[in-house]
Amino acid sequence: GLVGYMIPSDEPVDTSEADELKQKIVQLQEFSMPMDPFELFLLLDSDIIKFDWHTDINEQYQETYPLTTEVVSPGQQGDWASTVMTAIQSDSPIDVALGLDPWQLGERGAYLDLTPYIETYSRKDDVLPGLYEATTLDGKIYAQPNLALSYQIFYNKNAFDKAGVPYWTDPNITWDEFEDLAKSLTKDFDNDGEIDQYGFAMFHRTDFRMGGFAAWLMGNGGRLWDEDFKTPLWNSPEAIETAQYLQDLVYKHKISPVPTAGEAGFRDSRSLFIDGKAAMVISYTGFFRGFNSGNPDLIDNWGVINIPYNEVPIGIMFGTGMTIVSNSEHPYAAWKWIELYNSDKYTLQAAKETAWIPGYSSLINDWTVAEAYGDFTPIKELVPVIAEQSLGQFILGQDNAKEPQTTE
Repeated sequence: GLVGYMIPSDEPVDTSEADELKQKIVQLQEFSMPMDPFELFLLLDSDIIKFDWHTDINEQYQETYPLTTEVVSPGQQGDWASTVMTAIQSDSPIDVALGLDPWQLGERGAYLDLTPYIETYSRKDDVLPGLYEATTLDGKIYAQPNLALSYQIFYNKNAFDKAGVPYWTDPNITWDEFEDLAKSLTKDFDNDGEIDQYGFAMFHRTDFRMGGFAAWLMGNGGRLWDEDFKTPLWNSPEAIETAQYLQDLVYKHKISPVPTAGEAGFRDSRSLFIDGKAAMVISYTGFFRGFNSGNPDLIDNWGVINIPYNEVPIGIMFGTGMTIVSNSEHPYAAWKWIELYNSDKYTLQAAKETAWIPGYSSLINDWTVAEAYGDFTPIKELVPVIAEQSLGQFILGQDNAKEPQTTE
Protein backbone atom coordinates (compact mmCIF):
# COMPACT_ATOMS: atom_id res chain seq x y z
CA GLY A 1 0.00 0.00 0.00
CA LEU A 2 0.87 3.66 -0.09
CA VAL A 3 2.09 5.59 2.94
CA GLY A 4 1.05 9.21 3.05
CA TYR A 5 3.43 11.79 4.45
CA MET A 6 3.89 15.57 4.65
CA ILE A 7 6.61 17.17 2.66
CA PRO A 8 8.40 19.78 4.79
CA SER A 9 7.70 23.29 3.63
CA ASP A 10 9.56 26.55 4.07
CA GLU A 11 6.27 28.45 4.12
CA PRO A 12 5.38 29.87 7.60
CA VAL A 13 2.45 28.20 9.32
CA ASP A 14 -0.55 30.48 9.79
CA THR A 15 -1.29 30.44 13.54
CA SER A 16 -3.44 33.58 13.58
CA GLU A 17 -6.67 31.67 14.21
CA ALA A 18 -5.13 29.73 17.10
CA ASP A 19 -3.66 32.92 18.57
CA GLU A 20 -7.02 34.65 18.27
CA LEU A 21 -8.72 31.76 20.05
CA LYS A 22 -6.15 31.87 22.85
CA GLN A 23 -6.75 35.61 23.20
CA LYS A 24 -10.51 35.07 23.43
CA ILE A 25 -9.99 32.44 26.12
CA VAL A 26 -7.79 34.83 28.09
CA GLN A 27 -10.39 37.61 27.76
CA LEU A 28 -13.12 35.24 28.87
CA GLN A 29 -11.12 34.39 31.97
CA GLU A 30 -10.47 38.08 32.64
CA PHE A 31 -14.16 39.01 32.57
CA SER A 32 -15.96 36.05 34.08
CA MET A 33 -16.23 34.53 37.53
CA PRO A 34 -14.81 31.04 38.13
CA MET A 35 -17.22 28.20 37.37
CA ASP A 36 -15.74 25.97 40.09
CA PRO A 37 -15.20 26.61 43.82
CA PHE A 38 -12.22 28.89 44.35
CA GLU A 39 -10.18 30.60 47.06
CA LEU A 40 -9.39 34.33 46.92
CA PHE A 41 -6.04 35.37 48.37
CA LEU A 42 -5.52 38.96 49.57
CA LEU A 43 -2.14 40.53 50.37
CA LEU A 44 -3.07 43.55 52.48
CA ASP A 45 -1.39 45.61 55.17
CA SER A 46 -1.83 44.33 58.71
CA ASP A 47 -3.30 47.70 59.70
CA ILE A 48 -6.17 47.16 57.24
CA ILE A 49 -7.26 43.66 58.20
CA LYS A 50 -7.78 44.59 61.85
CA PHE A 51 -10.89 46.65 61.03
CA ASP A 52 -14.40 45.20 61.19
CA TRP A 53 -15.24 46.56 57.75
CA HIS A 54 -12.52 44.38 56.24
CA THR A 55 -14.22 41.29 57.69
CA ASP A 56 -17.62 42.60 56.52
CA ILE A 57 -16.34 42.99 52.95
CA ASN A 58 -15.09 39.41 52.85
CA GLU A 59 -18.35 38.05 54.28
CA GLN A 60 -20.47 40.00 51.79
CA TYR A 61 -18.20 38.87 48.96
CA GLN A 62 -18.69 35.22 49.87
CA GLU A 63 -22.45 35.72 50.12
CA THR A 64 -22.53 37.37 46.70
CA TYR A 65 -20.26 34.77 45.09
CA PRO A 66 -21.04 31.49 46.90
CA LEU A 67 -18.43 29.51 44.96
CA THR A 68 -15.83 31.36 47.03
CA THR A 69 -14.68 28.74 49.52
CA GLU A 70 -12.55 31.20 51.51
CA VAL A 71 -11.10 34.71 51.41
CA VAL A 72 -7.58 34.40 52.81
CA SER A 73 -6.12 37.64 54.19
CA PRO A 74 -3.18 37.04 56.54
CA GLY A 75 -1.84 40.61 56.71
CA GLN A 76 1.59 41.83 55.65
CA GLN A 77 4.26 44.14 57.01
CA GLY A 78 7.79 44.81 55.83
CA ASP A 79 9.37 44.60 52.38
CA TRP A 80 6.38 44.69 50.05
CA ALA A 81 8.20 44.39 46.73
CA SER A 82 10.19 41.33 47.82
CA THR A 83 7.05 39.59 49.11
CA VAL A 84 5.18 40.12 45.83
CA MET A 85 8.08 39.15 43.57
CA THR A 86 8.90 36.07 45.66
CA ALA A 87 5.27 34.92 45.46
CA ILE A 88 5.35 35.27 41.67
CA GLN A 89 8.66 33.44 41.29
CA SER A 90 7.57 30.62 43.60
CA ASP A 91 4.22 30.25 41.81
CA SER A 92 2.22 31.19 44.92
CA PRO A 93 -0.84 32.98 43.48
CA ILE A 94 -1.98 36.29 44.95
CA ASP A 95 -5.24 37.77 43.73
CA VAL A 96 -5.66 41.22 45.35
CA ALA A 97 -2.80 43.25 46.78
CA LEU A 98 -2.41 46.69 48.28
CA GLY A 99 -1.07 48.65 45.31
CA LEU A 100 2.21 49.91 46.75
CA ASP A 101 4.95 50.99 44.33
CA PRO A 102 2.60 50.67 41.31
CA TRP A 103 5.11 51.91 38.74
CA GLN A 104 8.08 49.93 39.95
CA LEU A 105 6.22 46.65 40.37
CA GLY A 106 3.92 47.24 37.41
CA GLU A 107 6.86 47.80 35.10
CA ARG A 108 8.46 44.59 36.40
CA GLY A 109 5.32 42.66 35.48
CA ALA A 110 4.13 42.09 39.04
CA TYR A 111 0.77 43.87 38.65
CA LEU A 112 -1.87 43.53 35.97
CA ASP A 113 -2.88 46.50 33.85
CA LEU A 114 -6.32 47.33 35.28
CA THR A 115 -7.31 49.52 32.33
CA PRO A 116 -9.74 46.94 30.80
CA TYR A 117 -11.65 46.80 34.09
CA ILE A 118 -11.52 50.52 34.81
CA GLU A 119 -12.81 51.38 31.32
CA THR A 120 -16.15 49.87 32.31
CA TYR A 121 -16.00 50.93 35.98
CA SER A 122 -19.07 53.04 36.74
CA ARG A 123 -17.21 55.26 39.26
CA LYS A 124 -14.08 56.04 37.27
CA ASP A 125 -15.14 59.65 36.57
CA ASP A 126 -15.84 60.24 40.28
CA VAL A 127 -12.26 59.52 41.40
CA LEU A 128 -10.46 62.58 42.82
CA PRO A 129 -8.35 64.51 40.30
CA GLY A 130 -4.85 63.17 39.84
CA LEU A 131 -5.29 59.79 41.54
CA TYR A 132 -5.41 57.70 38.39
CA GLU A 133 -2.45 59.61 36.95
CA ALA A 134 -0.39 58.57 39.96
CA THR A 135 -0.99 54.87 39.28
CA THR A 136 -0.52 55.05 35.50
CA LEU A 137 2.72 54.35 33.65
CA ASP A 138 2.99 54.17 29.84
CA GLY A 139 -0.79 54.13 29.53
CA LYS A 140 -1.27 51.24 31.96
CA ILE A 141 -3.20 51.70 35.22
CA TYR A 142 -1.69 49.54 37.94
CA ALA A 143 -3.96 50.31 40.92
CA GLN A 144 -7.50 51.45 41.70
CA PRO A 145 -7.35 54.31 44.26
CA ASN A 146 -9.63 54.24 47.31
CA LEU A 147 -8.57 56.50 50.19
CA ALA A 148 -6.22 59.48 50.24
CA LEU A 149 -4.24 61.34 52.87
CA SER A 150 -3.19 64.96 52.57
CA TYR A 151 -0.66 67.07 54.45
CA GLN A 152 -1.42 70.65 55.33
CA ILE A 153 -0.90 73.28 58.02
CA PHE A 154 -3.26 73.02 60.97
CA TYR A 155 -3.84 76.15 63.01
CA ASN A 156 -5.30 76.64 66.48
CA LYS A 157 -8.06 79.26 66.45
CA ASN A 158 -7.65 79.75 70.21
CA ALA A 159 -4.00 80.71 69.63
CA PHE A 160 -5.08 83.21 66.98
CA ASP A 161 -7.64 84.67 69.43
CA LYS A 162 -5.06 85.01 72.20
CA ALA A 163 -2.70 86.84 69.84
CA GLY A 164 -5.50 88.99 68.41
CA VAL A 165 -4.86 87.70 64.88
CA PRO A 166 -7.71 87.09 62.38
CA TYR A 167 -8.13 83.52 61.14
CA TRP A 168 -6.53 82.73 57.77
CA THR A 169 -9.35 81.93 55.36
CA ASP A 170 -7.60 81.53 51.99
CA PRO A 171 -6.70 77.89 51.13
CA ASN A 172 -3.20 78.91 49.99
CA ILE A 173 -0.55 81.13 51.57
CA THR A 174 2.72 82.53 50.19
CA TRP A 175 6.05 82.41 51.99
CA ASP A 176 5.92 86.12 52.80
CA GLU A 177 2.36 85.87 54.07
CA PHE A 178 3.22 82.83 56.17
CA GLU A 179 6.26 84.51 57.69
CA ASP A 180 4.22 87.60 58.64
CA LEU A 181 1.42 85.44 60.04
CA ALA A 182 3.80 83.33 62.14
CA LYS A 183 5.52 86.45 63.47
CA SER A 184 2.21 87.93 64.60
CA LEU A 185 1.35 84.66 66.42
CA THR A 186 4.70 84.36 68.25
CA LYS A 187 4.14 85.84 71.72
CA ASP A 188 5.78 86.37 75.10
CA PHE A 189 2.54 86.95 76.98
CA ASP A 190 4.06 87.47 80.44
CA ASN A 191 7.02 89.56 79.23
CA ASP A 192 9.62 87.40 80.97
CA GLY A 193 11.83 87.16 77.91
CA GLU A 194 10.71 83.61 77.07
CA ILE A 195 8.41 82.79 74.17
CA ASP A 196 5.12 81.37 75.46
CA GLN A 197 3.54 80.71 72.06
CA TYR A 198 5.44 80.05 68.84
CA GLY A 199 3.80 80.88 65.55
CA PHE A 200 4.86 77.58 64.00
CA ALA A 201 6.34 74.25 65.08
CA MET A 202 8.75 73.13 62.37
CA PHE A 203 10.21 69.64 61.98
CA HIS A 204 13.30 68.58 60.06
CA ARG A 205 12.77 66.18 57.17
CA THR A 206 14.42 66.20 53.76
CA ASP A 207 11.90 64.67 51.39
CA PHE A 208 8.35 65.75 50.50
CA ARG A 209 6.66 63.24 52.80
CA MET A 210 4.88 64.90 55.69
CA GLY A 211 5.53 68.29 54.13
CA GLY A 212 9.31 68.22 54.55
CA PHE A 213 11.99 70.26 52.78
CA ALA A 214 11.18 68.99 49.29
CA ALA A 215 7.57 70.13 49.63
CA TRP A 216 8.72 73.68 50.35
CA LEU A 217 11.27 73.37 47.53
CA MET A 218 8.58 72.37 45.02
CA GLY A 219 6.55 75.37 46.12
CA ASN A 220 9.60 77.42 45.15
CA GLY A 221 9.72 75.92 41.67
CA GLY A 222 12.63 73.59 42.47
CA ARG A 223 13.29 69.87 42.70
CA LEU A 224 15.75 67.50 44.39
CA TRP A 225 16.92 65.59 41.30
CA ASP A 226 17.02 66.07 37.56
CA GLU A 227 14.48 64.20 35.43
CA ASP A 228 16.78 61.18 34.99
CA PHE A 229 17.50 60.83 38.73
CA LYS A 230 21.22 61.11 37.98
CA THR A 231 22.11 64.63 39.05
CA PRO A 232 21.21 66.00 42.49
CA LEU A 233 19.88 69.55 42.44
CA TRP A 234 20.26 70.22 46.15
CA ASN A 235 22.59 73.13 45.48
CA SER A 236 20.35 74.79 42.90
CA PRO A 237 19.39 78.44 43.49
CA GLU A 238 15.85 77.33 44.35
CA ALA A 239 17.10 74.81 46.92
CA ILE A 240 19.50 77.27 48.54
CA GLU A 241 16.76 79.90 48.74
CA THR A 242 14.37 77.37 50.29
CA ALA A 243 16.90 76.22 52.89
CA GLN A 244 17.69 79.83 53.80
CA TYR A 245 13.99 80.66 54.18
CA LEU A 246 13.37 77.74 56.54
CA GLN A 247 16.52 78.46 58.53
CA ASP A 248 15.51 82.11 58.90
CA LEU A 249 12.11 81.11 60.28
CA VAL A 250 13.91 79.38 63.17
CA TYR A 251 17.09 81.36 63.81
CA LYS A 252 16.40 84.84 62.46
CA HIS A 253 12.68 85.37 63.01
CA LYS A 254 12.43 82.85 65.89
CA ILE A 255 8.86 81.88 65.04
CA SER A 256 9.63 78.18 65.65
CA PRO A 257 11.73 76.31 68.21
CA VAL A 258 14.78 74.50 66.83
CA PRO A 259 13.33 71.32 65.25
CA THR A 260 14.28 67.75 66.07
CA ALA A 261 15.28 65.55 63.14
CA GLY A 262 13.23 62.75 61.59
CA GLU A 263 10.16 61.01 62.96
CA ALA A 264 10.83 62.26 66.49
CA GLY A 265 10.74 65.84 65.22
CA PHE A 266 7.42 65.22 63.52
CA ARG A 267 5.96 63.92 66.80
CA ASP A 268 7.53 66.74 68.81
CA SER A 269 6.10 69.42 66.54
CA ARG A 270 2.59 67.99 66.87
CA SER A 271 2.95 67.79 70.65
CA LEU A 272 3.83 71.49 70.77
CA PHE A 273 0.66 72.23 68.82
CA ILE A 274 -1.56 69.97 70.96
CA ASP A 275 -0.11 71.51 74.14
CA GLY A 276 -0.90 75.03 72.93
CA LYS A 277 2.76 76.05 72.63
CA ALA A 278 2.63 76.51 68.85
CA ALA A 279 -0.15 78.11 66.84
CA MET A 280 0.51 76.19 63.59
CA VAL A 281 1.97 72.84 62.55
CA ILE A 282 2.14 70.63 59.45
CA SER A 283 0.33 67.31 59.84
CA TYR A 284 -1.75 64.67 58.06
CA THR A 285 -5.49 64.65 57.48
CA GLY A 286 -6.50 62.54 60.47
CA PHE A 287 -4.50 64.64 62.94
CA PHE A 288 -7.71 66.18 64.27
CA ARG A 289 -8.74 62.80 65.66
CA GLY A 290 -6.25 63.30 68.50
CA PHE A 291 -7.83 66.55 69.65
CA ASN A 292 -10.49 64.69 71.65
CA SER A 293 -7.93 63.20 74.02
CA GLY A 294 -4.98 65.55 73.54
CA ASN A 295 -6.63 68.95 73.85
CA PRO A 296 -10.45 69.09 73.89
CA ASP A 297 -10.27 72.89 73.52
CA LEU A 298 -9.11 72.30 69.95
CA ILE A 299 -12.27 70.45 68.95
CA ASP A 300 -14.15 72.62 66.44
CA ASN A 301 -11.52 75.34 66.99
CA TRP A 302 -9.03 74.62 64.25
CA GLY A 303 -8.45 75.50 60.62
CA VAL A 304 -6.17 74.36 57.81
CA ILE A 305 -4.01 76.03 55.15
CA ASN A 306 -2.12 74.43 52.28
CA ILE A 307 1.69 74.13 52.44
CA PRO A 308 3.20 77.64 51.92
CA TYR A 309 4.61 78.39 48.47
CA ASN A 310 6.83 80.99 46.85
CA GLU A 311 6.42 80.39 43.11
CA VAL A 312 3.59 77.87 42.59
CA PRO A 313 0.96 76.36 44.94
CA ILE A 314 1.42 72.62 45.40
CA GLY A 315 -0.50 69.86 47.16
CA ILE A 316 0.88 66.97 49.20
CA MET A 317 -1.32 63.89 49.02
CA PHE A 318 -0.79 60.16 49.47
CA GLY A 319 -3.27 57.35 49.22
CA THR A 320 -4.12 53.70 49.24
CA GLY A 321 -5.34 51.60 46.36
CA MET A 322 -5.79 47.99 45.36
CA THR A 323 -4.33 46.04 42.47
CA ILE A 324 -4.37 42.55 40.97
CA VAL A 325 -1.13 40.57 41.03
CA SER A 326 -0.06 39.15 37.68
CA ASN A 327 -0.08 35.54 38.89
CA SER A 328 -3.71 35.72 40.04
CA GLU A 329 -5.66 32.65 38.98
CA HIS A 330 -8.94 34.56 39.24
CA PRO A 331 -8.38 38.14 37.99
CA TYR A 332 -12.04 38.96 37.43
CA ALA A 333 -12.98 37.63 40.87
CA ALA A 334 -10.20 39.81 42.26
CA TRP A 335 -11.59 42.85 40.44
CA LYS A 336 -15.07 42.22 41.86
CA TRP A 337 -13.55 42.26 45.36
CA ILE A 338 -11.88 45.58 44.56
CA GLU A 339 -15.21 46.98 43.34
CA LEU A 340 -16.89 45.94 46.58
CA TYR A 341 -14.05 47.45 48.60
CA ASN A 342 -14.61 50.75 46.73
CA SER A 343 -18.37 50.86 47.30
CA ASP A 344 -19.81 53.85 49.18
CA LYS A 345 -20.59 51.73 52.22
CA TYR A 346 -17.09 50.44 52.80
CA THR A 347 -15.23 53.52 51.58
CA LEU A 348 -17.08 55.64 54.15
CA GLN A 349 -16.56 53.06 56.88
CA ALA A 350 -12.85 53.01 56.12
CA ALA A 351 -12.73 56.82 56.12
CA LYS A 352 -14.45 56.93 59.49
CA GLU A 353 -12.08 54.41 61.06
CA THR A 354 -8.88 55.85 59.61
CA ALA A 355 -9.82 59.54 59.12
CA TRP A 356 -8.36 59.31 55.62
CA ILE A 357 -10.09 61.03 52.71
CA PRO A 358 -12.50 59.14 50.44
CA GLY A 359 -10.95 58.95 46.99
CA TYR A 360 -14.25 59.92 45.34
CA SER A 361 -15.42 63.48 44.82
CA SER A 362 -19.06 62.59 45.54
CA LEU A 363 -18.13 61.32 49.01
CA ILE A 364 -16.05 64.26 50.22
CA ASN A 365 -19.12 66.01 51.64
CA ASP A 366 -20.50 62.72 52.95
CA TRP A 367 -17.37 61.83 54.91
CA THR A 368 -19.22 60.56 57.97
CA VAL A 369 -16.60 60.89 60.67
CA ALA A 370 -18.04 63.94 62.41
CA GLU A 371 -19.96 61.86 64.94
CA ALA A 372 -16.69 60.34 66.13
CA TYR A 373 -14.23 63.19 65.76
CA GLY A 374 -16.10 66.48 65.67
CA ASP A 375 -16.52 69.02 62.89
CA PHE A 376 -13.97 68.44 60.12
CA THR A 377 -15.36 71.00 57.66
CA PRO A 378 -11.95 72.70 57.23
CA ILE A 379 -10.46 69.48 55.84
CA LYS A 380 -13.40 68.86 53.50
CA GLU A 381 -13.08 72.35 52.06
CA LEU A 382 -9.31 72.14 51.53
CA VAL A 383 -9.15 68.61 50.11
CA PRO A 384 -10.40 69.48 46.58
CA VAL A 385 -7.80 72.28 46.40
CA ILE A 386 -4.98 69.96 47.44
CA ALA A 387 -6.15 67.22 45.07
CA GLU A 388 -6.26 69.62 42.13
CA GLN A 389 -2.82 71.10 42.91
CA SER A 390 -1.14 67.77 43.65
CA LEU A 391 -1.75 66.55 40.08
CA GLY A 392 -1.41 63.04 41.41
CA GLN A 393 2.26 63.50 42.22
CA PHE A 394 2.22 62.03 45.69
CA ILE A 395 -0.22 59.14 45.75
CA LEU A 396 0.56 55.58 46.81
CA GLY A 397 4.02 56.42 48.07
CA GLN A 398 5.33 57.60 44.72
CA ASP A 399 5.86 60.86 42.89
CA ASN A 400 4.70 61.55 39.39
CA ALA A 401 7.12 59.91 36.94
CA LYS A 402 7.51 63.24 35.17
CA GLU A 403 8.28 65.14 38.37
CA PRO A 404 10.35 62.87 40.66
CA GLN A 405 11.01 64.46 44.04
CA THR A 406 12.00 61.60 46.32
CA THR A 407 15.26 61.25 48.22
CA GLU A 408 15.19 57.45 48.06
